[in-house]
Amino acid sequence: PIPCVPWQSQTSDHPTDNLCLDEWVANRGEVGKRYELYGVSNHFGSLAGGHYVADVRNARNGKWYYLDDQSVTETTEEAVVKKSAYVLYYRLKVEDRESPAGRSR
Repeated sequence: PIPCVPWQSQTSDHPTDNLCLDEWVANRGEVGKRYELYGVSNHFGSLAGGHYVADVRNARNGKWYYLDDQSVTETTEEAVVKKSAYVLYYRLKVEDRESPAGRSR
């Protein structure tokens, strides 16, 4: 079985691979499913205004990219989950599909 990395709602150290939500699922048929992070929206500023940027994982090459208004630069997996994370986007891992998380970064 794929190892489980539980959600840590009280920290900013969220898993980028093998997230498991078994503790919180209502439908027991969902137990054992794993998720991989593929995007992070970040907000800098206050409730009155600010700036949004994003980090996304390329589905073809598995590399992470930082997207700002005028540029796209390669980044590292370790740098994508930060305190400015506003929304984390996870997708279901499918065992017969090669996961970008499993590829070299």
